[in-house]
This record gives sequence, structure tokens and C-alpha cells, in this order.
Amino acid sequence: MQRAPGIDRAQDTRPRGACGHTAETDAPPAPVIVRTALVVDDDLAIARLVGRVLELNGWHTLVADAPRSALALSRRATIDLLVTDFEMPGMNGLDLAAQLWRRHVDLPVVVVSGWPDLVRLVAGPQLAFVSKPLDPSLLLSRINALVTPPAGPGAMPYAFGEPSGATI
Repeated sequence: MQRAPGIDRAQDTRPRGACGHTAETDAPPAPVIVRTALVVDDDLAIARLVGRVLELNGWHTLVADAPRSALALSRRATIDLLVTDFEMPGMNGLDLAAQLWRRHVDLPVVVVSGWPDLVRLVAGPQLAFVSKPLDPSLLLSRINALVTPPAGPGAMPYAFGEPSGATI
């Protein structure tokens, strides 16, 4: 059914479902699969900024400013990705990843560090490295390489932005 000319959606008084679509004309949206990323950095402002970048690209995020807090969060929620700073007080990012891998064997991990030589030490099928200053598009590219899109009917692949050259 087409709308009459001059009638916009705000004036359309047909009954709508909870999602705002009508049974007559609008198809329901495709199912969206939300994954959860745990972002850990002892600089809470950086952790929140990285979390926001991920949220803008379809992730639900949990943010922690210390590895111990991150471990506590991981016991209360299902984690699909860890993005962690390398150097933090009490425990480094790789040690945090090792502890999380005990419960989440296939957990993808992105380690962020200002140490460029760390890239030679960080390698593995579920592990990627991003250097500081952090380029959000590079971070998203590394995540995309680690995270396998969900399979099954109605599943939507993940699409992350193109490299921007901006840094955090």
C-alpha cells in the first residue's frame, strides 16, 4: 500500500508494531546479533573512548580500568572480544588474556601498546596487536580479522569502517 502524496510518516496513523513498522508495507528489520567487548585500560578516558568506537560499530561494551575489575566483569557477562592495554599496574594485558582464555578458550584479543617491539612478541590465531597512538580504523580492521561473523539464518556479517588515519 502506497501513501497518498503529501502524507508523511508522522501523519500516517496506521497501527504500528513495537518496532514502528506496519504489517502492510514495512518488512521487519533483519535480526541483529550483538556481541560484547571488554575494553581494559588503566587510563579510563582511553578505555571509554575505545569503547565508544566499538559501540559506534555495533558492539556492546564493558569498560574496566584495571585487570582485576575486568576479570570480575568477565564472570558476570559473556565476553566475545577483549581489547586491552599491555602495560597496566598489577597485571599486563597478556597475563589478563591468559586468565580469560582459561574460561573462554577462543576469545579474540587485541593488545594495544606504545611499545612497537611488542608486535614481534604478540602473535596467534586469536591475538592481534595495535600500536599507540591508536588508529580507530586499524583497531576495527584487526578486530574484523579476528572475529568470525556469526553463521546461520538471518545472521548479519560485521562491517567495520575504512581506515581513517585518525588517532586516539
